[in-house]
Amino acid sequence: AWIPWIACAADRLAEAGEGLSRERLVALAWLAMALGAQVLVGEPASLVTACLIALLLVGFRARRRLRALTELALAIGGGVVLGAATLVPALLFLADSDRAAGIPQEAAGAWSMHPLRLAELFWPGALGEPTVISHHLARLLASTGNGFVGGPAWAHSVHLGAPVVLCVAATVAIPRLRGALAASALLALLALGSYTPVWIALPLPRFRSWRM
Repeated sequence: AWIPWIACAADRLAEAGEGLSRERLVALAWLAMALGAQVLVGEPASLVTACLIALLLVGFRARRRLRALTELALAIGGGVVLGAATLVPALLFLADSDRAAGIPQEAAGAWSMHPLRLAELFWPGALGEPTVISHHLARLLASTGNGFVGGPAWAHSVHLGAPVVLCVAATVAIPRLRGALAASALLALLALGSYTPVWIALPLPRFRSWRM
């Protein structure tokens, strides 16, 4: 739930005025607080996703990218400090958890989204009714989880809805936003996880303890 707020704050930082203005400082503070709230959730995958979205937005939207990326790093640092109440105990307990030795590649891809689920972006219930087992084709045609989670996993629905599609269509002509739309396509590709060749190229041994 915090990711849209983080995206909004990152975009605000990217569009803030020149110089060390009050507008930039406020935008920086909002982004740090939103990231801090995400840290407090205690879910590493969502935090990585949020930081990646903020990075892509700032990278594509900011006029002075180097400065904006530096400010983003400061905001992430501030978010870590604000979320220390969750982060510090988690790091202390990590050594005693199953994740200390890393997560097997098969388990790391358990939450990948099956390509057939992409149809649901524009067609609600394209694979049937997710709340009724006998009416849900995803359990037969697009089941993920590899035995680690029940059902088709990932999400009951990924339907965007007409308002979202119309808003995206309206932003295509906005300067510097086309790159952000391309970044959205990249994020959708990453969501497919183990169903794409990209999965093989990811440095799983280095980051595998953060994969689930």
